[in-house]
Amino acid sequence: MGCPQPSRQACSRRVEIKTASFLIVVVTTGPLGALFLREGMKKAEPLIGWSPAIVIELRGIILTNPDLWLDIGSRLVSALAFMCMLSWADYSFLNPATSASYAIAMFMGWLMLGETVPAGR
Repeated sequence: MGCPQPSRQACSRRVEIKTASFLIVVVTTGPLGALFLREGMKKAEPLIGWSPAIVIELRGIILTNPDLWLDIGSRLVSALAFMCMLSWADYSFLNPATSASYAIAMFMGWLMLGETVPAGR
């Protein structure tokens, strides 16, 4: 005798919980990556122009700056979680739902970077 199949309702509930969990990961790790990018680039010398020498200098900045590695890692986690969700959830739900990351980015900028966020924004 095998185990009884879970009810359709129980299966649907698990998918909803999984989707909500992954959605939280996507909408927080994306803006967190941008926050790390901002911090990492504040520590770098200002780059003006676009030449091969600047590209080489940028490569050195990226390889030696831990904030930029945290940015890359955060954005990678966000992208992988989004790709996973696409395998079971509707794109017409996911794309609008992940736009909550814009509000989270404003909140993180205000809270962690001390930026002024006008009420209109």
